[in-house]
Amino acid sequence: MKVAEAGVHIALGSDTFSGRGLFGANTLEEAELMVAAGMTPTQVLAAGTSGASRQCVRPDLGT
Repeated sequence: MKVAEAGVHIALGSDTFSGRGLFGANTLEEAELMVAAGMTPTQVLAAGTSGASRQCVRPDLGT
């Protein structure tokens, strides 16, 4: 994924529901799409934990 390689901080997750599937399934689909775009599973896991907490300015979470 070019943006990740460029050093852009990526966070997994959203505070909205797109209306497709069950609540929470969107996050799983987003994670799958991130891997399909070229991120490693480890990078996606970090995007959903420490990456998300960094975007929420909550360094005490997500580690």
